[in-house]
Amino acid sequence: FLLIIFFSGKVKLGFHKETALKVAVKIVSKEAISQKPNMRRKLDREIAIMKLIDHPCVLRFLDVYETSRHL
Repeated sequence: FLLIIFFSGKVKLGFHKETALKVAVKIVSKEAISQKPNMRRKLDREIAIMKLIDHPCVLRFLDVYETSRHL
């Protein structure tokens, strides 16, 4: 079993309103990203890799949402 975590942030449990599907929502502060110059590059790489992974033992990546303060 291999678990790779590229960039840390807060992870919260989310639910789809109509289907009640449970999802993990990872919240990363843009302030934390801007403090270190290479963090945005690492986060972009994590997103790209997660989009490519398709395995039953690995969480499936759905989408990225961005607000003024969080990603």
